[in-house]
Amino acid sequence: MKKNMILTPLLLLIFLLSACAPFNVASTAVPGVVYTIVAATNAASWTQTAAFWPTATLTPQATKTPTVTPTPATPTPTFILWSPTPPFTATPTATSTREPVTEWPVWTTGTVITMATGSGLNIGVNKMFAAWEGVEMVIIRTNGVKLRSAPSNAVGGPMAEYGSLVKLTGRMNKNKSFGWFYVEVKVSGSLYWVGGSEDGNADPVNSLRFYNP
Repeated sequence: MKKNMILTPLLLLIFLLSACAPFNVASTAVPGVVYTIVAATNAASWTQTAAFWPTATLTPQATKTPTVTPTPATPTPTFILWSPTPPFTATPTATSTREPVTEWPVWTTGTVITMATGSGLNIGVNKMFAAWEGVEMVIIRTNGVKLRSAPSNAVGGPMAEYGSLVKLTGRMNKNKSFGWFYVEVKVSGSLYWVGGSEDGNADPVNSLRFYNP
């Protein structure tokens, strides 16, 4: 009885130890199976690793600087023509500095002139007063003045009314025989004589006034 009690635990211990012992793969598995599994696992790991690699292919960039061969420019000739010129000399322009005429001339200062033969103008004495040529006069005689074709009271003509402008030609006439004083004037491009008896209201000194606006 005691012997059985000792063997039973011993057998149980042996059984337990046998159960915990490592499984002998080599004795039951097909030869080469372990290496096949390991190789397959290794290949799978490389496949998975490669799947995470980028698929883009890096294209190397050129680092060499291109060389540009310059094209020589075609020269355009420029011709400068130079000719010596003498210094410029301004030619002075004559300008009239004549003072405005405001008085009648002294009869003795005039130049005696002869009018055209057959014109009927050689009555009395005709004189030229150049400083009075072109001087404007305004008619101040209330009734106006008569524009005559000759320096004579016997010759008629149209009337120029009060306030009208006439222009002296510089030619004047005095007839001592009749005591007449006339001046030649230009009106609208035509020539006439204006005057009458000296010191009368038709005398140019009394019927005309110098116009200086």
